[in-house]
Amino acid sequence: GFQNISLCKKIVGAFMGISGIVLLLSITLIYNMYNIDDQYGNLNEYTGVTTRSASKMGLAFNESRVLFLNILANDDRTANLERITELKEADARVAESHAMMLEHSKTEQGRQELRTFRENWEKYKALRQNCIDLVMANQTEKAWIALRQGNGEGMADGLNKQALNFMDLVDKVSVKESDELSSKTRSDIFMMIAVS
Repeated sequence: GFQNISLCKKIVGAFMGISGIVLLLSITLIYNMYNIDDQYGNLNEYTGVTTRSASKMGLAFNESRVLFLNILANDDRTANLERITELKEADARVAESHAMMLEHSKTEQGRQELRTFRENWEKYKALRQNCIDLVMANQTEKAWIALRQGNGEGMADGLNKQALNFMDLVDKVSVKESDELSSKTRSDIFMMIAVS
């Protein structure tokens, strides 16, 4: 009888020990799953914010480019003053989107490319302002010469390409992170199966 009680305690003890291990592993795996779910949420937020910002920045930059060319092509001072106001608004949207992307950037490459865009954009704006000043001083021909000599259109093309590249960069980061999270999820599922 005594041996049976001792064996019974051993079996119950072993069962409790295994149950404790399974419970601990289950809690860990559930926590990991919630953590991965949060990371997916953060990734979706990053992708949404940065894709929208990159798109807005590209659109605002191209709007500013069209406005600038319209200023160069027209002698109507009143209309040009309105375009200059619109140009400042478009520039503000470029700056706002740029700041949003920089804040949410996940890679050093992305931050560096954003800094390069900003430097190139400032150079382009300085040339553009010089051309606008010449137009407003009734020296439109000199403005066109300054634009050509400063390679203004080449600078603008480069900035437009950079703006498009940001979309690709966001896609690459999103795909890489999504693949890593999927891999973690698969590992946890296999672990749960093994524990079961």
